[in-house]
Amino acid sequence: MKSALEMLRGFGDHFEKLDVGAMVPSNYDMLVFSGMGGSGIVGEIMKSYLIKNGFNKPVFSIKGYELLPFVDKNALVVCISYSGDTEETISIFEQAIKVGTKIISISSGGKLEELSNKHSVPHIKIPTGYP
Repeated sequence: MKSALEMLRGFGDHFEKLDVGAMVPSNYDMLVFSGMGGSGIVGEIMKSYLIKNGFNKPVFSIKGYELLPFVDKNALVVCISYSGDTEETISIFEQAIKVGTKIISISSGGKLEELSNKHSVPHIKIPTGYP
């Protein structure tokens, strides 16, 4: 079994193979991260990083079932769930579809990947096997 450090070192290689920049739309007014547990921490870290580095759009992080009431079609919602089956994140994804926002999903598979494929939403598939 790989150590956590070995896994982290290899994780960057996975993203180098993706053209993530091509997946991210440029025309959005606010950025919303959705995730629970470790996936929610990713959203919080990204929010802090972006704000600290002068990102000029509002950034929010949701850890729950409800999309913020002011999120509209001009928002970009990033749904993160390692398993792809976290019900809170799936709920946010489904609400974002109804509102008509731009969406990107990140998971190792599961229902989130299935919904992304169904709705033609860009999906970043991360490798399994992380603790």
